[in-house]
Amino acid sequence: GEVHVGAMWQDTAQTVELTIDHAILGNDLNVAVDQFEPNPWNFLVGTMWALDERVQVIVEGGMGGRSYIITGLTHRY
Repeated sequence: GEVHVGAMWQDTAQTVELTIDHAILGNDLNVAVDQFEPNPWNFLVGTMWALDERVQVIVEGGMGGRSYIITGLTHRY
C-alpha cells in the first residue's frame, strides 16, 4: 500500500450557455451562467491498498478550499 499527501490547484472558470423551452416561461429562453472556483487550492491525503495482484482499493479526501472524498475499487483481469 501507499499513502499520499499533496495539494491541488483547480482553475474551473467557465461560462455555461443553454437555451430552455419552458411551458410557462416560453420557448428559446437563453441562460448564461458564469462558474468559477472561489478557493482554487485544496489539500489532499489518500491511500491505496493492493489486496492482491488483481484488486486495489483507493481512498482520497480533500480539505481546505474544497472538501471531497473519492473512493475506488479496481479489479484487473
